[in-house]
Amino acid sequence: MDREELIGRVGELQDEFARSSMRAQSKEMLDQHLTLAQFRALVLLHGQEGLTMSEVADVLAMRPNIATGVVQRLEDRGWVERTRDADDGRVRRVGLTADGIATVDGIVTEARSDFLDLASALTDEQLGQMASILETLIVARAAQGRGAAGTGGAAGAEPAADTDPA
Repeated sequence: MDREELIGRVGELQDEFARSSMRAQSKEMLDQHLTLAQFRALVLLHGQEGLTMSEVADVLAMRPNIATGVVQRLEDRGWVERTRDADDGRVRRVGLTADGIATVDGIVTEARSDFLDLASALTDEQLGQMASILETLIVARAAQGRGAAGTGGAAGAEPAADTDPA
């Protein structure tokens, strides 16, 4: 297999793994009655000092009005709060509440536990290789992010809809 074919095969395998993992992650989201858009917003805000609504919309590749609806639903549940920016009172910053942090931590803990259960099927050598590969990909992603700073979401991404009726 040449390099391009190998990269294609890795992509196919990653897609298959993501689909098989989606069931466990979806269960956690459904248990919390979260839409995918809401979950993405929670994960984005986790560990952040506070983002503007424009930043939330840009990173999530959503139209601002849709991002506002997603944030409003999360705020209604007590997971997100909007505060005035200390430097510019016209700007509102969005951040997680303690309950929001706990919710994300719980979902992430469950997903990580599921992944670690699967990883236990690997040999020590395979685990070492996987750790090395993941470290390399993390460095590559960080470098890619620095090169695309300020560009927001993925090119050509469709605006996500928040279909949560609540």
